[in-house]
Amino acid sequence: MKQLKFTHRKIRKLNVKQNLKDIAYTFYSYLPRKYRKKIEKEKIYAGIEGDKSVFCGALILIMWLVGLIESAVLFVTFHVPIHLALIPSFIMLPFGYYLPYLLFTYMAEGRRKRMEAVLPDILMLIAANIKSGLTIDRAILFASRPEFGELAQEFKKVAFEIYGGEDVGTAFKKLVNRVKSVSLERTVKLLLEGIKSGGTIANLLEETANDLRTAEVLQREIRSNVSMYMMFIFIAGVIAAPFLFAISNVLLSTTTSVWGGVTIGEEASQFLGGGFITMKPVQLDVHSFSIFSILCLVINIIFASILISIIQNGSAKEAIKYIPPFIILSLSIYYGTIKVMEKIFSIIL
Repeated sequence: MKQLKFTHRKIRKLNVKQNLKDIAYTFYSYLPRKYRKKIEKEKIYAGIEGDKSVFCGALILIMWLVGLIESAVLFVTFHVPIHLALIPSFIMLPFGYYLPYLLFTYMAEGRRKRMEAVLPDILMLIAANIKSGLTIDRAILFASRPEFGELAQEFKKVAFEIYGGEDVGTAFKKLVNRVKSVSLERTVKLLLEGIKSGGTIANLLEETANDLRTAEVLQREIRSNVSMYMMFIFIAGVIAAPFLFAISNVLLSTTTSVWGGVTIGEEASQFLGGGFITMKPVQLDVHSFSIFSILCLVINIIFASILISIIQNGSAKEAIKYIPPFIILSLSIYYGTIKVMEKIFSIIL
């Protein structure tokens, strides 16, 4: 009897899990076809096999639910005005929609970097194998060593496809479609042109490998030369901005509390009212200013991350790895400065 109850509970859990998967899959299938094609292409570039429709649909739905829950908590619990409470939802809707694409793009960029780092070495080894008298398919297969990682696996696929009777050009074009790398694409074009023209493939591969290494050295020098620009953007957007917003927040709250305890007599009000000087309490809401400050900080961090990514990597897609830690650091500075300044003002006043 106990075993039957356990089995019944297990079946119910499985049904709930399967139903959630079906909801995520159905939701993903209703997304625009062009967007789904872009995600599939980036998934291939990232080296991920299998169908990830359930994962993408679940990820988008979770982000949207998080935004709606945050808005509900702000509106119901903290009594934030509805137009301000809906801000998290407006942020999470586009962010959640593009999050699967951004994740796969980030993974594809990391895979590309790992492959391009070992591309000159594997080309030199292929050239050495060709010089020793091996055919191009055997040269590629013997050069695909484990230390070359994912690139070795891709070159093995090319070698096996050529072994299976496929044309060399077709096999290499499939490789280019699986890996998003400009360097690899140019190398493949040079290799195919060399094969068609009947040139010395080994010398061509060696020259290409040397050019790739020279280009990598130049890129490192460029990164070191522009490091000052990145530091300036980081300090201004991630450190200085939250510090200044925190000081403004504390000054505003302190001024508001001071005005709340000030009472102006009739004689003083008549004297001030008759001249050019007027004294009025501050009309700004401290809570609204806090929300405004946080939104400005998040927007600043997003653009600062994009600029740093473009300067350092030449692509804005790498910004996704900078945004979360920058937001955490910036908000920590913001709230930490507020706490310190409030204690200082409480001692002074």
